[in-house]
Amino acid sequence: MNTRLEAAAAETANQRDEAQAQISSMEQREADLVQQVESLTADVETMRNASSGAEGLQASVAALEQQLESKSMELEMAQESAKELGVQAQTYASSAERLGGELASLQGQLDEMEDMNTRLEAAAAETANQRDEA
Repeated sequence: MNTRLEAAAAETANQRDEAQAQISSMEQREADLVQQVESLTADVETMRNASSGAEGLQASVAALEQQLESKSMELEMAQESAKELGVQAQTYASSAERLGGELASLQGQLDEMEDMNTRLEAAAAETANQRDEA
């Protein structure tokens, strides 16, 4: 009976040792899994941050593209206004040249009229002198 008890005790000890070995193995596996989960969590967080950064960059790029489009439209409008102002300036220059020509013509006519008036005044004075002498 002692032998059976000793055999049973030895069997139980072996089973206990196997169970402890399995527990130790499971604890090691659990530690490995916890480490993997932590690593994956860190990777996910890194990816989330990178994604957030990329989304932020995309939003910034989109905002800059919108500003660029707006500024391009402003530039086009400014160029169109400059073109219209150039046409107006050309029109004004042509008008000024035409008016300058008309002014020169009128000045010439005025000079002729002043000359004629001077001659008429001289003739009238001459006539008045001749009448006074007669």
